[in-house]
Amino acid sequence: MPQKPRESVVPGIVGNSPAIRAMLALLGPAASRDVPVCIEGESGTGKELVARAIHDRSSRRNRIFTAVNCAALPENLVESELFGCARGAFTGADRDREGLIEATAGGTLFLDEIGEMAPQAQAKLLRFLQEGEFRRVGETTNRKADVRVIAATNRRLEESVDAGSFRDDLYYRITVIEIPVPPLRDRGGDILILAGHFLARERELHGGGAARFAEEVEDLLLSHDWPGNVRELQNAVRTAHALAGDGSVVTIEHLPPRLREGAVRKPKRGTFNEELNSFRRDLIERTLAGTAGNQSRAAKELGLSRQALAYQIRELGILVRRGG
Repeated sequence: MPQKPRESVVPGIVGNSPAIRAMLALLGPAASRDVPVCIEGESGTGKELVARAIHDRSSRRNRIFTAVNCAALPENLVESELFGCARGAFTGADRDREGLIEATAGGTLFLDEIGEMAPQAQAKLLRFLQEGEFRRVGETTNRKADVRVIAATNRRLEESVDAGSFRDDLYYRITVIEIPVPPLRDRGGDILILAGHFLARERELHGGGAARFAEEVEDLLLSHDWPGNVRELQNAVRTAHALAGDGSVVTIEHLPPRLREGAVRKPKRGTFNEELNSFRRDLIERTLAGTAGNQSRAAKELGLSRQALAYQIRELGILVRRGG
């Protein structure tokens, strides 16, 4: 059965592995200092959740939190989305419009996948971070806004800087505090805790359903490398809960195909003594087979006395067959 879901010291972030504790240790300083933060982690690791945790513990907690995915914004619209635009600034700009920075005044702006931001927008963002000023597209008047910026990336921004696709001055400006979010494969102790958390959430949302995982499912969850990280695990549990229907246990058959196809059913593990006896029995039986049942020769090969081998044979219930 999955371990009881445990939230960390930060509400909403589930787990207690060394990797997640190391990350959480950085949230306090990040929340208490009103400076830019850069969160780095693979897709699906929960970077926005970390950003929200910082915001919720900061002095801006009662103000707006706005999240935008830079990769989802068309290159020709990213500036107007962030900084706003004046009427007539471009085709379709039929009115003055504020951007996300103005709309988030006093709060926190979360720029996910900042490494995908267009170069011209990078320059305007740098100026805003340095001076607290910006201009709407099509305007010549400077505007001010009090907004904290938290950025996130699923790539190594240093490599983007070296490649010339990301400004080095902006990189240094947004990485006053850097927070790496560990991939799920480095959070082995959290996998069943997270799975239990997501299963409990599905039961709450849908009024019941499967309450636990079969042991073979737990084994598979622990052995999978989770390239999609926490998001992949959450979706897998959502699928399993739906397919399990009114059943009380999630089995292999309820998992998504990508997990089910790679499932290797493992035999039920025994106790330490059971596993040890199984190993001893197998070793003695193989040695006896190799000596055609001659116990004196088998004892010599095993480094045992004849009497000790005879005792092991009786204790383990081994049937000795002599060769013809």
